[in-house]
Amino acid sequence: MRARCSFAGTESLSPRAGRPVTILLSDLFFSRNLKLRRKGSADIENRVAFTGIPATGMLAAGKYLLRFFFLILLLPLLLAGGVYGQVSGSVTLDDVGLEGVTIELSGANFNGENPSTVLTDSDGNFVFNGNFQAGNRSWTITPSKDGYTFEPASSSVTLNLNNTSWAVGNFVANVVVGNASQIAVALDPTSVSVSGTSTLTATVLDAGNNPVEGVTVNFASENTDRATVASATGTTNASGVATVEVTALTTAGTVDITGSISDADGNVDTSASDSATLTITAGNASQIRVETAADGSGTVVGAQDVVSGDAITVWAIARDASDNFVELVSDATWSLQSITGGVVSGDLVDNADGSATFTGALTGSATIRASSGALTAVESGTITVIAGAADQLAFGQQPGTTEAGESITPAVTVQVLDAAGNLVSGDNTTEVAMAIGTNPSSGTLSGTSPVTASGGVATFSDLSIDLVGSGYTLQASASGLTPATSSAFEITATPSAEFTITGTITDGTDPLEGVSV
Repeated sequence: MRARCSFAGTESLSPRAGRPVTILLSDLFFSRNLKLRRKGSADIENRVAFTGIPATGMLAAGKYLLRFFFLILLLPLLLAGGVYGQVSGSVTLDDVGLEGVTIELSGANFNGENPSTVLTDSDGNFVFNGNFQAGNRSWTITPSKDGYTFEPASSSVTLNLNNTSWAVGNFVANVVVGNASQIAVALDPTSVSVSGTSTLTATVLDAGNNPVEGVTVNFASENTDRATVASATGTTNASGVATVEVTALTTAGTVDITGSISDADGNVDTSASDSATLTITAGNASQIRVETAADGSGTVVGAQDVVSGDAITVWAIARDASDNFVELVSDATWSLQSITGGVVSGDLVDNADGSATFTGALTGSATIRASSGALTAVESGTITVIAGAADQLAFGQQPGTTEAGESITPAVTVQVLDAAGNLVSGDNTTEVAMAIGTNPSSGTLSGTSPVTASGGVATFSDLSIDLVGSGYTLQASASGLTPATSSAFEITATPSAEFTITGTITDGTDPLEGVSV
C-alpha cells in the first residue's frame, strides 16, 4: 500500500502492521508536524521543524521503523542546499537614516554570492532577501561609506533552522572629519543704519562638506572707517560655525566683511576665504544744507565770486547728524541772507524742484539759505558778485562850467563798466579817448587824450575849450566798448580886468594942479 501526502498541519497515518507505507515528502514548510501511528502499538511521533525550500524524503513505517529513522538522519543533508530568509537593519547619523551606505554580507553563500552587498535606502534601511546557504553558519554584516565610521563596526548572526528572519539592528554612523578647506560667510542683517550692528556667521567645512570644530577664523573689515569687527578671530563650534559682531560707523555706503582660515603654519589662507557685503544706510535727517549736487555727492556751496551775468545752481540736501545723504528736499524754502552792495533778493530764483539759481547782477554779496521744517539750516558760503568783462564807458565826474581856455575842473573821469554797469576795477589797460560831442561854438578841445584807465577809471585833468558857448558835451570812446556822452556844460568868457594908474605932474620942480590926463 502506498500513500502520497502533502502536509498542511499535523497529519496522522495508521498503516497496517507489517505493511510498509511510503510517504513522499513534498511542499513541506516551516512548523510542519508529522505523526505516524501503527495500529495495535504505541504511538510513534517525531516532530520535524524546518524552514526553506521543498525537500523530498522517504519515510517507511513498519514493524521495526528502520526506514523512518533513516529518513531522520538524512534530513540535514537534504536541507544543506539552502533556505529562503531575510536579514535586515538600518544605519543612522544623528538619529536620521543615512543613505548610500554599502552593507556587506559575508560568511557563506547568499544567492550564490559570498560576499554580497546592498546599499541603504533614503531612510537608511537595508535588507537581504533570498537564498541563504543552510546549516548553523555565522554571517557578518559590515557597513562602509567614505568619510564615516560605524558603531558597531560589524554585526554577526547565525543561521537557525527554526528562524530565518534576523533583525541585525541599527548601525550608528560617525562622520570622519578632515582638515578645514572651505569657508562661507553670511551677514544678518545685510543692511543697517549708521551705528547699527550685524552678525557675521562663518561656516568652516572639510573637503567632504563636513563641519570642522576648533578652527580659528580670521575676521576683517575692508574699510575700518566704515565698519569694524568686534574681534579679529573666532573659533568654530561643533557645527563648524564662528560668529563676530560687526558695527557700522558713521559713514553710509557698503563695506565687505571677510572671513578666512589659516593654513597648517598659521598663515592666513587667502584661497580659503569668503566675504559678505554690509550696506550702511543714513540715519534720520537732522539738517538741510545748500549743496553743489542733487544726489548728495556734492558739498556745501563754498564762498565764491560770481561774475556779473553768470549764474550758479544750488540744491537743498537733507543729511543726518553724521552728514550722510538722506534726500533732496524738493519743497525747500529759499532766501538770501546777509545782503550787501547791489545784490537783491530777486537775484535768487526757486526752481521748485529742490534747486535754486542765483544770477549775478550788480556787485555785492549774500549767502544762500534753504529751509524745511525743523531741520537745521546750513547756509552757503558768501557769494560775491564781481564785475564782468568791460563792455561800456560811462562818465564818472561830469564836466562843469568853465571859463574859456581854462582846464575843466574838477577833472573829468570816465569809467570802464561791464554790461550790468559794474565798474571793471581790474581794468588798467583800456585807453579812453575824449572829444567834443555837441559843439555849439565850434570850440576846440585841448588836453591829454587818450588816457589809460587805472582801476577801471580814466582821469582827464587838463581838458579845456577855447570858445565861450552853452550846451557843450564831451564824448568818451574806447576800442570795442560802447562810447559815453557827458551831460551838457558851459564855457564862459574871462571876466574884464580893473587897475589904477597913479603919478605926479610937475612943472619941473613943483606939482601942477588941474592938468587933464
